[in-house]
Amino acid sequence: MKNKYIFKKRRNTALFSAVDYLGYSIKKVCKQGDKKPPSKVEKILIVRLAHIGDTLMTTPAIRALKEHYPDASITALVGSWCRDIMVGNPFIDRVITLDTPWHERLTSRSSKRSLEVIKAIRSLREEKYDIGVQFVLDYHDNLLCGLAGCRYTIGYGVAGFGFMLSETTSFSETPCHDIEINLNLIRQLGAQTLSDSMELYPSSHDEEYIDNLLIQNDLKTSEFALIHPGVGENNRQWTNDGFAGVIEGLHHQHGVKSVICGGPGEIEKARAISEIASVPTVVVAGKTTLMELAALALRARICIGLESSFSHISVAMGAPVVSIFCGFTDTVRWQLIGDNAVTIMKKLPCSTSCIPNACPHSYCLTGITSEQVLATIKNQLGEEASSLIDIQGQTQNPKYL
Repeated sequence: MKNKYIFKKRRNTALFSAVDYLGYSIKKVCKQGDKKPPSKVEKILIVRLAHIGDTLMTTPAIRALKEHYPDASITALVGSWCRDIMVGNPFIDRVITLDTPWHERLTSRSSKRSLEVIKAIRSLREEKYDIGVQFVLDYHDNLLCGLAGCRYTIGYGVAGFGFMLSETTSFSETPCHDIEINLNLIRQLGAQTLSDSMELYPSSHDEEYIDNLLIQNDLKTSEFALIHPGVGENNRQWTNDGFAGVIEGLHHQHGVKSVICGGPGEIEKARAISEIASVPTVVVAGKTTLMELAALALRARICIGLESSFSHISVAMGAPVVSIFCGFTDTVRWQLIGDNAVTIMKKLPCSTSCIPNACPHSYCLTGITSEQVLATIKNQLGEEASSLIDIQGQTQNPKYL
């Protein structure tokens, strides 16, 4: 067993230690120990049933897998919310969507979802994949991948149920980025890559739609800022006044108009910020798909967002990005990676021991001012060096305000 559990609660560690010990013992008795990858590989299943940003961080590993197995067909099993970022990827031959109750943010865990998982497992078993690669650090996903009927499966056992896989690889005890965690997994198959850049491929239709959207709103490429004020969890949310202050500063200091974007559930928030701001804005929240948003980010002079998929999408498109992270985030694993990407954080004494859902103040976010963000933006726009940013290390270390 190559497990050093990542659970914060001791009872979870104790529970899965017991379950895994039993599971591995049964495998040993049944002489079902670690297997080796098959010599002939025709079909590969990639399991990444997580959120958009997490799935995007799998794309360097997917490229490496395709380069290592150029004749193999690669199928990606992802949540429906991630379908668009996978469909256009030239290294993926097929995309299957499955909305699991343990990864969904917008719906409750229902019996309907559980039935869909069972049907999906039956369907996957019929495909008879040669290799299954399970990227998510989650026992549910290990269980699902193990039941998918692949000849050989590999993943991490640090979240439990590692015995369901053919082989679990050692989890690095040295903190590293999630992209590196994904790449380390496929290296066990012999796959290598020189690039750790995330990849997105908007279609010509996406590009055309955004070009028309800019024309309709009298906007030109590289002459507007793209603001995304939404985030999946409220405890990672910055203030509306903060965003309004940034929008006003961009207008007065740089002559840049702000475009406020977001999904259908963020329209009200985008409009509220637009109303607070004392300068003209364009609200396109709810008017773009995920890949249209990626095409829009590429055309922006700068993108400003939170600890969300938007920031990682903008980085993948090569846009200049400033992203505001909360103090309790593990930036070693989740920070933005890119030459034009800057992560803003405010570390507090309580950051290391924070229980996010129980935090009574969110000072690590409310303590970040629009003036500080604007100073970072000024540096990103190349107009003036700022003492708030370590330019030499901006792709390696978060910037602390």
